[in-house]
Amino acid sequence: MPILLLAALLVAALEDDPAKLLTRKDVGDRLRGVELLASAGGKDAERHLKKAVNDDDFEVVLRAVEALGEVGTGNSTKMLATIATDHPLRIVRRAAATSLARIDAEDGAKKLTGRLRGKTKAAAAEALAVIGDPSSRKVFEKLAEEVDPGLQGYALLGLARAAGLDDDEVRERLEEALASTNTRRSAGAARALAATGDARALGPILARLTGARTTDVLARRLIDAAVTLREAVDAGARASFDASLVAALEGAESAAGIASMVRLLARVGTASFAEAVAKAAAAHGEESVRSAAVAALGRLGGEAAFDAVAKRLKDDGAARVRFHAVRGLAAIDDERAREPIVAALDDRDPTVREEAAVVCGERHWLSTADALRARLDDDDWRVRLAAAVSLGSLQDEAAIEPLKARLASSGEWRERATAATGLGRIGRREVVPALIEALDDADPMVKAIARDYLKRLCLADLPADPAPWRKWWEGNEKKFSFQDRNRRYEDARDEKYAYGDFKRRPYGALADIDVIVLGGGNDGIEKYLAAATIAHRMTAKGEVKASGLNPNAVFIANCPGQLDGDDPDRIEWFVHSGGYVFATCWGLTRTVARVFPGIIHAERMEADRSSVDADPAAPESPLLDDVVAPHTELQYGIAGYQLIVVDDPERFEVLIDSEAADAQWGQGNLFGWFRAGHGVVADSTNHFTLQGMDGLKFGSADERMAYAFERLGYDFERLRELREEGVFKKDRSAADAVDDQSFLRLMARFVHLRRKVDG
Repeated sequence: MPILLLAALLVAALEDDPAKLLTRKDVGDRLRGVELLASAGGKDAERHLKKAVNDDDFEVVLRAVEALGEVGTGNSTKMLATIATDHPLRIVRRAAATSLARIDAEDGAKKLTGRLRGKTKAAAAEALAVIGDPSSRKVFEKLAEEVDPGLQGYALLGLARAAGLDDDEVRERLEEALASTNTRRSAGAARALAATGDARALGPILARLTGARTTDVLARRLIDAAVTLREAVDAGARASFDASLVAALEGAESAAGIASMVRLLARVGTASFAEAVAKAAAAHGEESVRSAAVAALGRLGGEAAFDAVAKRLKDDGAARVRFHAVRGLAAIDDERAREPIVAALDDRDPTVREEAAVVCGERHWLSTADALRARLDDDDWRVRLAAAVSLGSLQDEAAIEPLKARLASSGEWRERATAATGLGRIGRREVVPALIEALDDADPMVKAIARDYLKRLCLADLPADPAPWRKWWEGNEKKFSFQDRNRRYEDARDEKYAYGDFKRRPYGALADIDVIVLGGGNDGIEKYLAAATIAHRMTAKGEVKASGLNPNAVFIANCPGQLDGDDPDRIEWFVHSGGYVFATCWGLTRTVARVFPGIIHAERMEADRSSVDADPAAPESPLLDDVVAPHTELQYGIAGYQLIVVDDPERFEVLIDSEAADAQWGQGNLFGWFRAGHGVVADSTNHFTLQGMDGLKFGSADERMAYAFERLGYDFERLRELREEGVFKKDRSAADAVDDQSFLRLMARFVHLRRKVDG
């Protein structure tokens, strides 16, 4: 064998030696070593992995603990039990418990039981619940008597896994906990029942959902549990399971119970439920139930759903129901939806007409242009605005002249702003001169709209002054050619904005977006924006008009969200035209509920300031993708009385909620959003100065890193970078460098999804 080839083979062998790889400085090499040990096994694998568990990198430790579950023996159970209770990262503790269950569940449970004391009690209880070994039955029964709802939850989950529903005593205990008025205890029981995978658990879950009053948070947990159960039952038992769901819907007596059941059936998403939903709820006396029904039917789809929603849109006496029927029909992928939605452009209620106009633009129904142009003369400005924006989305040439006439002659700022927006979205060469002249408009918002669209259309960045734009147009008019907006930004999406990889660069979607912050209070999202290098500018109450909002901007109503003068009118127009408003803390009452009444409002808390654990509340929503990492346990700092009360559940989608807040104050909705015209309003209870690590005391760098990872959503890679910078050596340096980015990531996700469509 040639010497060079032999040398190459030796180098390759050394490169693949897992023991050698575990000693390398590069984390990637050490992770590769763990991977090789897990796949190869062998007598030395366990010994090397036990050493890797002491690595100073959290990810290496996690992978080594997981690998021990594959290749470990009884020699590792004592060490894994210690890790399951003592490691600062919950994801590592749970991995250790899972590995114990794989190696020797009974022995692992015995060792963990000995650690049910002092500081390790809660972690040991959780680890025991993960294992769920029958030998721990008595331990779980004792834990179930604890006052702490968290310990009760672990006990109930452990009992469900250890004994199941064949044990009458366990079943009775779970059902008793499910009936509790404490949200955390009842939700814990629902999760435990779902964990059995036993179809018999469905009955008590549905009885709780449709029976005694449930809060928003608890209803969502019960629906989650029912969906989990359905996924767990054998395919052969699915028909019987679904029949039980339908029977529960038909047997529900209260309006709240019926609404909850149709929302559950919508989550399951089977068209076979549509007939039952239409029959049981569509003609109900409560408009809240009918609204829930048409929204659910939109998700379920199918022939029965289409017919039922179309009938409600045509015949229902409540504008709220007809509004949701428009959305329900739009959600059903059926070309027949076009005719009833176009007919709704003549509905007697302006909110329904507006929504129909919005859908026509969103669905890019070119054949609706004539009907939309007729709505440019609607009695309500919101309908006129929705029609203009949708005609812009359709790039309707026939709308150019009527919009130009309004821009040039209307004496009302809303009409000129509407015309400028419609022309800007149409985006053809014929609109450029009119937009240039609009730069001379007396109203700051009309000027801002014209300049924003000129920049987008012409790819030129000139002042808000018609003179330089006229000169530019004289030199470029002959060679100017319209480009489809979706092709225009294609390269920018991939290169500049990183649209294809939100996880890698979440704030790329905010590049070149006008971000305006309403200041004036004792909170300050602008500090977070600056830290994330997101360009923004400030405004104050009474100055929204002067700030020059445009439909492609983002407006953040910082706490306290105070408005003055015509601020509410300006913000309302801005959102209906396509703008995005994000409000925090007192912005709920002073901005959102004031400008958009009847959708959400605030409820007073018993405490002025608090910090609560928070959870993702909409597992299927794309708005949460790559926003809240699976390992993250969000913590929301709240001040005042700004917990969200939802008045229209089909319009306002809750994305983040809190069982702890719900148990304490009877409300736990923390973050959600709704549409208004072409735009979006999102509201969060959080108060930024109460979040992050500021004011917290930690005992070690590992504890600080664990908090950043678990509470603030940082990933392993970013932890390494910050550790190299020495950030985690002290509380002060960690608090200064590490903050809660969940709100910014949510905001960026909204804009990211919008720009993928609009460019």
